[in-house]
Amino acid sequence: MFLKGSLTCIGILYIQFVTAQYQDISHLLDDLQKGYRKHVLPTRKTNSYVAVKVYPAIVRIDDLDAHKEELSSTISLSLYWTDDRLAWNPKDYGGVREVYMPVSGIWTPDISVYNT
Repeated sequence: MFLKGSLTCIGILYIQFVTAQYQDISHLLDDLQKGYRKHVLPTRKTNSYVAVKVYPAIVRIDDLDAHKEELSSTISLSLYWTDDRLAWNPKDYGGVREVYMPVSGIWTPDISVYNT
């Protein structure tokens, strides 16, 4: 009987923690999206640039024709950049250090692949 009561208390504490974390994340997302424009370059100064790190990785080689000197492959591109408009102090949001946002709502670099 004691064990069952302990499990109930743990369940209630866990639900309260998840609810508090949900509220902190919701508040954070609301604050991050206020006034955010995804079509505006994420820099603090005009005439500045955004450094985008690009890491290509070959996923697979689809075809290799030695006579024509052609290689067909599938690659994956990982892009990394900093958007200072999406920064916050974790202390202000219950210790939340990371959130996931849909890419459709944030600035992303325009990329093109040449020599395809």
